[in-house]
Amino acid sequence: YTGEWLDDKKHGYGTQVWTKTGSMYVGYWKYGKPDGEGTQKVLNPKVKDYVVKYAGDWKNGKKHGMGLYFDDNAGIYEGQWVEGHQNGWGRMYFPNGDVYAGEWLNGQHHGQGIV
Repeated sequence: YTGEWLDDKKHGYGTQVWTKTGSMYVGYWKYGKPDGEGTQKVLNPKVKDYVVKYAGDWKNGKKHGMGLYFDDNAGIYEGQWVEGHQNGWGRMYFPNGDVYAGEWLNGQHHGQGIV
């Protein structure tokens, strides 16, 4: 970890790299957990570099607020998150070109939406 500390905890702006999993978090921390604006990246062996997995808001170590999530198989989700799950309004861009825009609950389409 490279960044700011408070009372022996990551606090403020910093970068954490997990070499075993090949992931990285760059952004704000609060008492040892991602909190505020931040970006989660993963190592992509095809390009031999880090690529963005999630960019957006965090709270208490979980995706929370507005964010963009990139998944090679499922597509791209742009919208609201609550405690690590897609909740509220969001848009999913599927690899085949389809787009779902509507409501989400716990990571699933829920309520009103259009494709």
